[in-house]
Amino acid sequence: MIEHEGGYQGFASQISRYPDDNISVILFANLSGAPLGAMAHQVAELVNPNLKAQDREPATTAGHQKLLQTITEGTADRG
Repeated sequence: MIEHEGGYQGFASQISRYPDDNISVILFANLSGAPLGAMAHQVAELVNPNLKAQDREPATTAGHQKLLQTITEGTADRG
């Protein structure tokens, strides 16, 4: 895996590449400190479940999974 994160005055970004699996995940947020690295890994895991790593923050993971599900279903709160 190759990854890089960054941010500037209220914005955050993350790119995580899995060259052996032909997967790249790029995330942008208008929120400093957003846990984009963890979210990028979870998105990659949705594409390839073999990329699953040990979960050190299960409560955060559950929140991210719920958010991804609501986005996929089109029921995410946009407020």
